[in-house]
Amino acid sequence: MSDVRSHQEPHSAAPNAVAGGGVHPLLLEKPPKSRKAPKHNRKALIALVVLGSIVCLAMGYWQLSRWSSSQGTFMNLGYAFEWPFFAAFLVFVYRRFVRLEDERENEERMGRSIHDKYRASAESGRRADGVQTEIPASFLPQRPSPRAEDIEDEVDPGLVEYNQYLSSLDTEPGNKEDSRG
Repeated sequence: MSDVRSHQEPHSAAPNAVAGGGVHPLLLEKPPKSRKAPKHNRKALIALVVLGSIVCLAMGYWQLSRWSSSQGTFMNLGYAFEWPFFAAFLVFVYRRFVRLEDERENEERMGRSIHDKYRASAESGRRADGVQTEIPASFLPQRPSPRAEDIEDEVDPGLVEYNQYLSSLDTEPGNKEDSRG
């Protein structure tokens, strides 16, 4: 099936010829415009991170002032140390977002999908960049299969007696019920 272009190949590739020597009719059409992911307004995101960080640091200062007052508890001191970590987390999340966005743009510029980069192979459990994402089946211990000599056939004498009783009821001619009446 080398004469049909897959849907994952870029539209800029030269059209393939069909068996008759011409160009496939679907390839003669103008390729659709590439839909780019929307650009995020980085200035607005930076303003949001700065504003959120200021609020978190203000909350930390407020908790510290509550702790030093006469009604303060050690819980207020804990919160006073916790709020700056929230502010640092906002900055971390923004930096990670920008890095992933740039990585996606670089992959698209090179003609690859970002999903292909993070898809792991089934055999090794590794991604294309070499990061291990799954535990290989060869690493896990194998469950032993039960052997015939390991399985003991313990016979319950009560069960044997009950089965004999049921079979004796089945063989007695007077005990069968008539379903008609």
